[in-house]
Amino acid sequence: MATHTTVNMPQAQASTNNHPCGDLCDGRRQEYLDIAVPLYRASIIGDLKTAKDIFHRHGRHLVQYSITEREETPLHVASAGHSTRFVRYLVNMMEADDLELQNSAGDTAFCIAVISGNVDIVKIMFSKNRELLNILGSANMTPLHLAALHGNHEVVTFLYSKSGLMSAQAWTDGSRTDLLLECVRAGIFDVALKILSSQVQLPQVEHLRDMLHVLAQKRLAFRENRPTLSELTSLEWIRWMSTMTPDGVFGGGFGGSVFSALSLVHLLMNPHTIFPCPG
Repeated sequence: MATHTTVNMPQAQASTNNHPCGDLCDGRRQEYLDIAVPLYRASIIGDLKTAKDIFHRHGRHLVQYSITEREETPLHVASAGHSTRFVRYLVNMMEADDLELQNSAGDTAFCIAVISGNVDIVKIMFSKNRELLNILGSANMTPLHLAALHGNHEVVTFLYSKSGLMSAQAWTDGSRTDLLLECVRAGIFDVALKILSSQVQLPQVEHLRDMLHVLAQKRLAFRENRPTLSELTSLEWIRWMSTMTPDGVFGGGFGGSVFSALSLVHLLMNPHTIFPCPG
């Protein structure tokens, strides 16, 4: 029968750079093998039984410890998986501030969940600490930017609905425009339309040009329309799309995604037009 060695770990101290306690990964080989390695394995596959045993023997404060050389906590590791039950267990043991711990790349566990695209895990963390939405991750990107960059439509929709129209102090005109462009690139047209419709000022001309160029490359988003798109150059296509009206869009029997894409093109080309936003 296997025997377990109980290791008394010191309580994690608040880190000025907001990284987790690194005591398990600072060369203490036995503690790393006895605690960090099995806890990492449990976290990555969602093995709740093993994790509960480790926390019972060594203390709940392990949620504040890095268990990899990349300074990832158990929650960071679990956030890349799909076990909502395991994530909920960890989050219930943590204080709200614990969710703000960042790995060596600067990502919170919330950022990892956003990148992975599991909206249920994102919602669990957000319900514990709503400030996670405004904490920048790797490359100084907001969680919304990261979700859009990875094309996670459901996560983008949820986060945008909680962003207060991106009114927090962390948002600037530039970062809003960057998110708008990222949503267009990812084909998340409904959220892009909401962003564009909610802004007092349209993006600068060079950004408008970028968005129209990206839309011109996404002709499949408009595949239900006529004339045959292959017969038009990108510039001709953009000009033709800009003549569409809300009645024309609805009259053509387009779906929600196609309606959003058509409306987005028309609004970019005709900024004084008022469109009903989807959803």
